[in-house]
Amino acid sequence: MKNLQKGYLELNQIWLNRQEYDAHKKRLEQNYRQQSLPKDYRIHEQVKKTQFINNRKRELMKWQTIQEQNTQIHARLVKISNRSPTPPSQCGTPRGKRSLKEQKLRIESENKRFFRKINDIQSNLKQENFQDSYVKHKKIQQNMQKFYFDYKLQKIKLRVDAYLDNINLQKLQVRSLSLYENPRTKKSN
Repeated sequence: MKNLQKGYLELNQIWLNRQEYDAHKKRLEQNYRQQSLPKDYRIHEQVKKTQFINNRKRELMKWQTIQEQNTQIHARLVKISNRSPTPPSQCGTPRGKRSLKEQKLRIESENKRFFRKINDIQSNLKQENFQDSYVKHKKIQQNMQKFYFDYKLQKIKLRVDAYLDNINLQKLQVRSLSLYENPRTKKSN
């Protein structure tokens, strides 16, 4: 009887030890998660922020180069319109002068637009506005993810894609039919 009790107690002790060991393991895992996750998350956030900044900088450079090219074109147009002898291509016709004026106005308005765009991007890159713009960017990304991973929305997206594909296919078929039709035989019929 004593031996049985002893064996039972030993088994019970082993079982308790096992329970304690499992609980200890769980605690260790939880502690590890609590320590490691925020760090990983911080790194991930930092990477995302740097990517965001780099993309904005790239965009800024693109718009600045376009604006520079536009200013050069504008300067050339101003030079042409300010010349005392009219260039042979224009011959002083009102139409030529009008087109020059229109070109100048178009480029001026484009330059203003680019200037506004560049200012927006630069203000986004400033420290005080950066957080707001980054939060907006993240919200847009999350909405996109929701759109692409939500099953119901995915079905809608697939339907829209199928509809657009269908329209494009119809356009292609109409175009190919018109290419293969011979206008001479069509007229005679």
